[in-house]
Amino acid sequence: RYNKVLQVLNSFAMVAFNEKFCEGTKPQACRLISPILGSIVRLAVACCIVIAPISTKAEPNPGDDGNPEVLRELRTRYDRAYYFSDFGKYRVEKNGKEGFCDESGTEVLAPVYDDIITYMSSLYEGYVPVEKGGKKGLVDKNCKEVVPCVYDDLGLVSNEGSLIRIDVKKAEKKGVYDITEGKEVVPCIYDEVSNDGILKEIVPVAQGDLYG
Repeated sequence: RYNKVLQVLNSFAMVAFNEKFCEGTKPQACRLISPILGSIVRLAVACCIVIAPISTKAEPNPGDDGNPEVLRELRTRYDRAYYFSDFGKYRVEKNGKEGFCDESGTEVLAPVYDDIITYMSSLYEGYVPVEKGGKKGLVDKNCKEVVPCVYDDLGLVSNEGSLIRIDVKKAEKKGVYDITEGKEVVPCIYDEVSNDGILKEIVPVAQGDLYG
């Protein structure tokens, strides 16, 4: 019934219906969804919300993409290997940790992550969410960690020209990380951060009933 099913949290699924994404919660429910879990998704329409428990690590689609010879060779060195076309690289796993190899089979990102959430790359403007030790970060197409794995949740990437930012969440508080500058520009001390304002020089925030 849905275009896609994507993992959000261990016990929920994000579903896409007519390219609109929503978080799986209660069966047959329908509501207008505002930013969820630190703005993981942004919607302006009501969506059908369904329950869809899934495992902590979604199984990649093995498919037949990529170079068969490279895949065969990678699978002799790693426990699993799959081609990730968005990056033009192979996602590999060894001893429960994941990383990337390039198209020649050379390791370009050591398998140190608990999960590389490749199926959410279309939501992250060419970046891929990663998890390590229960914390989330972002990796770019060059397999560089551009947002460190220190956050409980990530919002969507926003960009304008050379400015690239993402709203982040830590210990139930929200802030903004500037990917261009490689640093947190709004500390995670606020209850709310304006999704539409994270690219502004002055970012609207809220703390309790106070706004600034």
